[in-house]
Amino acid sequence: MSVSQDCAVLQTAFPVLFPASVSDCCSIPSIIKCTNGRVTTLSLGARNLTGQLPESLGSLSELTSLNLASNSFTGTIPESFSNLKKLETFVIYSNMIEGGFPEVVTKLSGLKYFQITDNRLNGTIPQSIGNMVSLNFPVSRSARCFDFGSNAFTDPLPESMANLVNLQSLLFQNNKFKGPLPEWIGRLSSLKEINANLNKFTGPIPASIGNCTQLKQLELSNNEITGPLPESLGKLTELTSIFLTGNNIDGPLPTSFGNLAKLRAVFMKGNQLSGPIAESYFASMTALRQLDMSLNRLEGSIPESIGNLASVRQLDFTGNLLTGPLPASLSKLSAATTISFADNQIGGTIPASLGSLGKNIKSIFLAGNSLNGTIPESLGNLTSLNSLTLAKNQLIGTIPDSLGNMRELQELSLFDNKLSGSIPASLGNLVNLQLLSLVSNSLTGEIPESFSNLKNIKSLFANKNKLAGKVPLWIGSLSNLTSINLANNNLTGSIPSSLGSLANLRSLYLADNQLEGSIPSTLGNMKLLGTLDLADNRLSGPIPAELGQLPALRTFYFGNNQGLTGVFPDGFPLLGVCLGGQTSVCIQAGRDTCELSVCPATTTTTTTTTTIPATTTTTIAAQITATTTTITIAAQQSSAAQTTTTTTVAALPADNTKTASTIVPAPPAGTTSVAAATAAPSGNASPSPAATTVRATSPASASPTAAGNNHADAYGQTIPTPSQMPYAADVHGKDSNHGYASGGDAPADGDSPILSGAAAWMPVLHLAAMAAGAGALLHMW
Repeated sequence: MSVSQDCAVLQTAFPVLFPASVSDCCSIPSIIKCTNGRVTTLSLGARNLTGQLPESLGSLSELTSLNLASNSFTGTIPESFSNLKKLETFVIYSNMIEGGFPEVVTKLSGLKYFQITDNRLNGTIPQSIGNMVSLNFPVSRSARCFDFGSNAFTDPLPESMANLVNLQSLLFQNNKFKGPLPEWIGRLSSLKEINANLNKFTGPIPASIGNCTQLKQLELSNNEITGPLPESLGKLTELTSIFLTGNNIDGPLPTSFGNLAKLRAVFMKGNQLSGPIAESYFASMTALRQLDMSLNRLEGSIPESIGNLASVRQLDFTGNLLTGPLPASLSKLSAATTISFADNQIGGTIPASLGSLGKNIKSIFLAGNSLNGTIPESLGNLTSLNSLTLAKNQLIGTIPDSLGNMRELQELSLFDNKLSGSIPASLGNLVNLQLLSLVSNSLTGEIPESFSNLKNIKSLFANKNKLAGKVPLWIGSLSNLTSINLANNNLTGSIPSSLGSLANLRSLYLADNQLEGSIPSTLGNMKLLGTLDLADNRLSGPIPAELGQLPALRTFYFGNNQGLTGVFPDGFPLLGVCLGGQTSVCIQAGRDTCELSVCPATTTTTTTTTTIPATTTTTIAAQITATTTTITIAAQQSSAAQTTTTTTVAALPADNTKTASTIVPAPPAGTTSVAAATAAPSGNASPSPAATTVRATSPASASPTAAGNNHADAYGQTIPTPSQMPYAADVHGKDSNHGYASGGDAPADGDSPILSGAAAWMPVLHLAAMAAGAGALLHMW
């Protein structure tokens, strides 16, 4: 064929790229190259090409390089491609090629570089792949020798691949290969790169891997590999990176691990590695930049030799069983940006020398240990730090003023320690701060006025301390706040109306303080508010009707505020609670109607209205079984006379499509209305309540006990560390029994709480479902 013949092939195959008006295709240098009058290179990557590969391309017999990557080709590789005997480079990744591994490619004996990753290939790799003995193209960032990753190949790799002795790069990541890693892989002694991430390989890493002495990169993450690391791993002295994350590798690191002096990256997170960290492991790894050994079972003390990792940037031992003190040699890691030893059993004090880490350090995570003593003043020297997490330790003393020097700090988590004294005003200098968690300490004094400078803060958690003073007016100017938790302190005064300016606020916890006055109607401006806890204060006056207009409000507590008066605001949505997907109960007062609010399911409904004198105590319980719901209302006057009304509701057949909807006249003074509905038997639509749920806890999750009804689980949020970093969270207000008129313990399962008169509904908007034998018991207080 002549160049004109080659051009005619291309004009037919790709008329948009090679229009008929172009007589010489070789005049388009960006996509074609010709030698001696013939097309030798064709680069059509990322040209938005679609359809099946043209058969006619097989007639370009002088072609040595073909790039069809990043298009939308479908179907299979044509058999005519077997005629491309001079083809050395074939790139067709990121298309939609289907079927099994293209055996036609195995007939191209001169092929050196083949990349077919990210297609839709499946099935097994044929034995004929062993014929591709020329695959040996040098590894570089832009060229990889043999890449068939990101497909859906299955079953073990064929042993014929052991014939590919010139292979330098073998990439088969993100497939469905299973079974053990083959022993024959040690016969590929020219390999420099292996990537088998994201498969289902099982068993141990074969000892023969030690024969691949030229290997630079070993990636076996996210498989099901077991057993200890082979001692032969220490023979891979050219290794620069090893990725073994997310397997089940156990046992200690091999004693030869310290031989790998050229390592730059080690990722072994999420295995079962155990045993101590030997001094010899890091003695000579001066080139190491990333070391992630998190979520293993390593034990013993941290060796002083860790200070030899002069180039390390990320150092993560989170979630192990390490003990002993933090070595002073950590201060030598001047290149480090992240250091995490969170979630271990490390004791002793925080070395003051950490303050000399320098300007590169961005994150320090030491939460969840047994560190004691005070927070060193020297940490204030780390002016480039973004995150400091010292939570869940046994730190004592005051918060150092010097922490206010860390102007780049975005997260400061000191919760669950034994810190005391006042909050230093210098923390108001942290103008980039987004999260501050001081929960569960013994801090005193007032919230510093300097905090009005924290314009970027999103989460402010200082609950479970001994803070006094008022909730400051200026808090309403911190417009980025999404969460505030100041519960369980000694705050006094009124709730500032300025809180209504916090348009981004999603949760507000002020419970268990000594707040007085009325609930500001401006809280109704916080349209994103989902949780509001004002329980256990001294609030008075009516519950603002504006709160009933909050579209996102799903959880609110007003219990133990004896001064609250009035009825439910007309604006409140119906109060509903789904009990384990079985039923919904609507309890409403002070409205013209009470409309049944149910989980979407086919039901039949019976409504009972009972008139009760104002001096009456009322017990309401709902017993739920698989097929019926029983509502029992027991009214007992002070003379001990008692009237009980019981209504049992039977479920409809599964195919009944009747929708429950009940209208009940408004009850007169001293009257309580209860409407109930049962879900249809299994097979109907899954429950999905649309009504606001007020303290709804399904029987399958948490149950109040005689110890008290804990609503602390709603407090705060969790900020991650580099590996599931769990300790930038605030956690938790005081266990309390919100809503009980007596303020005493919650009832044990099977007991009924007491509602003291109709007026007792108003201060307590708090429902809970609790397990009670085979059914469930609904408590309303």
